[in-house]
Amino acid sequence: MPPRRVLICCLALAASLVAVACAAATVEVPAVVTPFVPGTFTATLTGALPATPAPATPAERGQEATAEPATPTELGQAATPTRMPAPTVASPTPTPTVMPVTYSVVAGDVFYNIAARFGLTAEQLLDANPGLDPAVLYPGDVLIIPDPATRATADARVRLNGGGLRVRAWPDLAAEVVATLPALTRLDLHGRSADNDWVQVTSNTGASGWVPALWLDLRLALVVLPVTAPDAPPPSATPPPEASYISNVNLRMLRVFQRGQALGNRADVFSKVGDSITVSTAFLVPIGVGNYRLGAYADLQGVIDFFSAGEARGGLNAFENRSLAAKVGWRARAVFGTGGDPLPDCEAGERPLLCEYRVVRPAVALIMLGTNDVPYTPAAEYDSDVRRILDLTLEQGVIPVLSTIPPFTRAGDEGRAEELNVIVRTLALEYGVPLLDYYAAMTGLPGQGIGGDGVHPTTADDTRNADFSPDHLQFGMVMRNLTALYALNEVWTKIITP
Repeated sequence: MPPRRVLICCLALAASLVAVACAAATVEVPAVVTPFVPGTFTATLTGALPATPAPATPAERGQEATAEPATPTELGQAATPTRMPAPTVASPTPTPTVMPVTYSVVAGDVFYNIAARFGLTAEQLLDANPGLDPAVLYPGDVLIIPDPATRATADARVRLNGGGLRVRAWPDLAAEVVATLPALTRLDLHGRSADNDWVQVTSNTGASGWVPALWLDLRLALVVLPVTAPDAPPPSATPPPEASYISNVNLRMLRVFQRGQALGNRADVFSKVGDSITVSTAFLVPIGVGNYRLGAYADLQGVIDFFSAGEARGGLNAFENRSLAAKVGWRARAVFGTGGDPLPDCEAGERPLLCEYRVVRPAVALIMLGTNDVPYTPAAEYDSDVRRILDLTLEQGVIPVLSTIPPFTRAGDEGRAEELNVIVRTLALEYGVPLLDYYAAMTGLPGQGIGGDGVHPTTADDTRNADFSPDHLQFGMVMRNLTALYALNEVWTKIITP
């Protein structure tokens, strides 16, 4: 063979050997690469293509057979490896911002500030934490933080100043308390009393019963509710005899109390309005300084604690305070007098009763005037004077507890105390204000509880005028202290406390 042809053959043979060697080589994936790769793409990288299923034949498809197109091999062409597209990596889905599920209370936290911090209303935060008292938070308490976009609707809510609202088994202030509710609690309404004073409710904590409508922020008119009040009250426990001398504590006084709170009156302060029987240091002062013995009347400790906590004037609580609207020898009209030097803390020309209410800002006033009217004041004038006292008291948002006067046993004035007490009882009913029938409480005591002067109640021989043991309750002033406490207790538990 000519040398040139031999050279060409050698070159061709060498090229064939190189091609065979390349075809036999295996492409290896670096060990550090571990992404998911489709199987066909992996096979391509390893040089071993998977068998591709043959397409269905025309016969299998129910068609006539036709000549199949020639394969690249049959055409003398090299087969081209199938190239799979690179895997597509999906863009990550943005994670939505999720509000905290819970929040742990720390020292100094205030419920309403926590709500605002998370863009919530106080109602929304309380709805997510039913039964929680927003006024009482402790470090470590865990609150559920709801989505502010979800806001539950409610027929009504407990007012912001109504925390501790008592749910009663019956639409009456004397009915059994079956539950208490924090401020802002959501309520569903089911019915009402005919006078709209009471509403039948169910809370979102499951408490069910009756509450005064005046303690609710209503989101619907009460007239759309059916009247569901029961026809007859259930039997109630018999109160102690001394408590029975207090009457007419009603929901009208709740309106007066709430008005007074809006005017700045203080719930834990009361005033004393009267004459020498009120000025006496034997009246309530021993209770204010802790010199009392409750004995069988231990249920009165709560009201003593409540009114002892408030400051009436000059650092003294209401029991201790000497009223600016009480003075020896005063008749009923004297509380409107403007003559003489102004009383301490009063402005020139200011009426004593108005000064007392302005300075002390009481929620309640214990009013007993008339003993000094017995010898002098005609019934019509006394009626007018007491009306003026009630009008001014109610105007100031103060709950008047109107008291009958004690028996007057001086010769020549027989029957006059009884005449004036008819006026007192009539006005209490007309005005719808609480009545303390002190006269009735005195009639069963030795000498009607009146001392030798025929005017002033007797006091305990050992000066323990707030000792409520049976032997001490034979004295007129001890009885006054006990009945006054029961009057305050009735107003506190039924009106001042939600």
